[in-house]
Amino acid sequence: MAQNVDFRNRLQLFNGLSPAQIDTLFASMRRQVCRTGTTIFECGAHSSYIYLLVEGTVKVFNERPDAEDVILAVCGPGEVLGELNAVDGLGHSASVATLENSVFYVIERDAFVQCLHAMPVLMFNLMLNISRRLRLATQHIQVLARQDVYSRVATQLLLFSEQYGYSVAPGEILIPLRLTQSDLAALIGASRVRVNQALAALKRNKTISIDKNFRIILHNRDALVKHCSPSWGDRAARHDASRGADAREANTRANAILS
Repeated sequence: MAQNVDFRNRLQLFNGLSPAQIDTLFASMRRQVCRTGTTIFECGAHSSYIYLLVEGTVKVFNERPDAEDVILAVCGPGEVLGELNAVDGLGHSASVATLENSVFYVIERDAFVQCLHAMPVLMFNLMLNISRRLRLATQHIQVLARQDVYSRVATQLLLFSEQYGYSVAPGEILIPLRLTQSDLAALIGASRVRVNQALAALKRNKTISIDKNFRIILHNRDALVKHCSPSWGDRAARHDASRGADAREANTRANAILS
């Protein structure tokens, strides 16, 4: 049961579920460990599984036979992968591969759909997850369209810190993703050389540091904000003020579904 509680705390998908409901989900899951570079599923494939990422980092991408992959997103612990195919059965909209050794909990599509029908809160949480992904995709497009490389790097690091970051010391935020220069460059639509220059400048200014496992630590979040679009500062402030309130509101709405 302790494992279930821990997993629930790390997954928005489990918010508001009862211990018995979580046990029902886990009874249908299996644990899967994948090595670096493992393809989890391919774009267009009709796989029969949904993957819950517990440890590690993956990339969501489209392949180009004559060039490098187009990275659409980099995802970390707590993400649900393959949920669109679970809902509409039309195949995966992109490919997913591991960027480091990763651990998943895997559930068959039919079992997951049965749980969605039996657990309205689970269905609501899945809707929230899809909505969040859509908003992040919109933000990503705005970053690519409006900003220079330096600002793209700063904005993407801030987005990662909001999604996955946690405090490791006063004023310091660790992004627990394996982020190489090449992957970050492919994500923001820039050359590796330009991304290297931007990261080097941020390190010289002691705004960030990067450890041997390619984890980035933000030492001066405000300095990153200054390199983004003018609207980002207001957005970041609103995010900080509402993050806890939004989580509580989501739980309240989910619980209200059952009443």
